[in-house]
Amino acid sequence: MNKTPVTNAQFEEFVKATGYVTLAERQPDPKDYPGADPQNLVPLYSLG
Repeated sequence: MNKTPVTNAQFEEFVKATGYVTLAERQPDPKDYPGADPQNLVPLYSLG
């Protein structure tokens, strides 16, 4: 938890200003998921 609340609008401003990409938007690294089918390693955000 953050020490102070952050609104969606504030987070959007931060993302636009910094280009930050959330974990849910990042491509998973196959090294972190040994034995996983690479076709299944997609960013969660892309699943819709």
